[in-house]
Amino acid sequence: MKPERHIIVYSALGILLISLIVSIVSIVPLYKSLKTSKQNNLVHTLHERKTLVEEYLSRLKDITLQVGSRTMIREKLELYNRGVINLDELTGFTVPKLMDAISLSKETAGICRHDQAGKHVIRCGLPIPVELCQIPAEKNLGILIHTPTIIEKELYILVSAPIINKESIRVGTDNVLFKTSKLRQIVEDYTGLGVTGETILGITQN
Repeated sequence: MKPERHIIVYSALGILLISLIVSIVSIVPLYKSLKTSKQNNLVHTLHERKTLVEEYLSRLKDITLQVGSRTMIREKLELYNRGVINLDELTGFTVPKLMDAISLSKETAGICRHDQAGKHVIRCGLPIPVELCQIPAEKNLGILIHTPTIIEKELYILVSAPIINKESIRVGTDNVLFKTSKLRQIVEDYTGLGVTGETILGITQN
């Protein structure tokens, strides 16, 4: 090979090598920047989903509290606890009021009410299997959200809350069953999750 050709070949290889190095130097920071941006977007999307789920669960708690705080039906329950009225009188007065509460919320599917002793006394809307109803410990005055459950091939969330009277005494317990259509909308919204992203809900234990 003539010297001129050696020079041309080596020059071409040199230019190619320099171009490759420049490309790598340029692409690597860009790749890292895009990767960081994508991660930030995913984190932002995660926080958005988390906020929406928390708002949904907070709404379920509020609805459950509203059901138990209705003064007239709570007072009827207290009369039943003291033996002043019988179960038929309690049912006749309470059921229409609780059905009205169910109709006011698209998410509410059914209500199961228990007396002060934990005995099931009222059931409205979608029948909640008695074995699914939860009676929180006597000292537990908070609201409990239970693991989603399947009833008649549909997924529901059960929320338990104590019924507290004006003297801050627990006079019964409500178990309210909620539809999960709104929650499904949140989980199945793939906006901002890229091609393979998805939302997974879980409960942290221990």
